[in-house]
Amino acid sequence: MSKKIFVGNYKGGVGKTTSVFALAKYLGLNMPDKRILMIDLDPQSSLSEICISAYRNTMSLSDLSDDETLNSVYHLYNEFFDKNLKIGLTFNTEKLIKTIPSTNVSFIPTSIYYNESMGLDEIAMNMHKKQIENLFILKDFLVNTNIEKDYEYILIDCPPSNNIITQGAFMLSDYYIIPTIMDGVSIKGVSHYIKTINSVYNKYMGSEYKVTIRHHFEKKPELLGVFQTLKRGQVGYEDPIDFCKVTIRGLENITCKNPEIVFETKIDNYIATARSIYDGRIESEEYNSLAREIISLL
Repeated sequence: MSKKIFVGNYKGGVGKTTSVFALAKYLGLNMPDKRILMIDLDPQSSLSEICISAYRNTMSLSDLSDDETLNSVYHLYNEFFDKNLKIGLTFNTEKLIKTIPSTNVSFIPTSIYYNESMGLDEIAMNMHKKQIENLFILKDFLVNTNIEKDYEYILIDCPPSNNIITQGAFMLSDYYIIPTIMDGVSIKGVSHYIKTINSVYNKYMGSEYKVTIRHHFEKKPELLGVFQTLKRGQVGYEDPIDFCKVTIRGLENITCKNPEIVFETKIDNYIATARSIYDGRIESEEYNSLAREIISLL
């Protein structure tokens, strides 16, 4: 079965999307016998734009048909649940999943152009009914299409929100990683993010549907670690890192796969990295180093 890892933070602009793409690229280059899949859950579709450029540099998200996007998966499930339809849903994964040429790295895009600009955020707002059923959408989709068996690593780019779509990603994942800027405010935000994930898991595991939920979501996702992005030269910059470690160790019922909590690798604020990723490339030894640290824990 695949190892499912989501990358998230409620603070925007901390390198979530860059990190997902960089980690997938490293896995692809260094584990040629493994298959890697990226899933974009962010309504802004930044990861999808990057992946489409890497897939075909003359192509953009606006060129995709609706049934080539993850939006269509959530939209169809939601309509089926809302209207109590009993017939089974099937999906053409050959249309949904695209593989970057000459690699073993694939992705499922989300599009801001779906159904006249119906993003995942709008779809999530329409999922207020049948909440428990909607929680299972991503899990059901991955299992029934055999994606969960076909890919050794599934990396999920989560948006800075706590809606039913991201909650479904929290529940099905084995691990999560948090990129952050190392300052006091951001570290408190990391702590809040971890507590929110824990709270979501406990809420559903304690609900009236707990038997079904425990059957489908076997365990709480485990924190793999936190890593520093947008590093800048600054006097006393190690102090916030110590504060981050102490803060997370002080949280109740939280375990971290990384005994140091904060990864040793720090990502500098390279303009070249930002430019290269939007060409479907990443040229950064720092991200390769971070990927090696992460893989060593799996």
